[in-house]
Amino acid sequence: MAITGSVFAHDCNLVGSGEFNQTLQRYTTLNYQKALPTSGLNQVLMNLKAYCCSKPDLLTCTQTEKDNLPKFYPESAYLFDHLLDVSMRRLDGVT
Repeated sequence: MAITGSVFAHDCNLVGSGEFNQTLQRYTTLNYQKALPTSGLNQVLMNLKAYCCSKPDLLTCTQTEKDNLPKFYPESAYLFDHLLDVSMRRLDGVT
């Protein structure tokens, strides 16, 4: 017997309508800019939103939103994966 399943957990709620700016604002007030500058977190959130918008079952986005999002990003619905990607690229000098 095969066991199959799916995971319903994701971080798309951090970049949904109205949440994007609140998430960014919370980060700047917590003063974590030494670890990752605000511009880096903005890129992380944009990448996460781009992935989530590409999956209509995770996040519904307008066509205008989709057109303004990055085209290359990690295929993941988890904030951690995007944080790791942007942080490692910054260490390599790729912004």
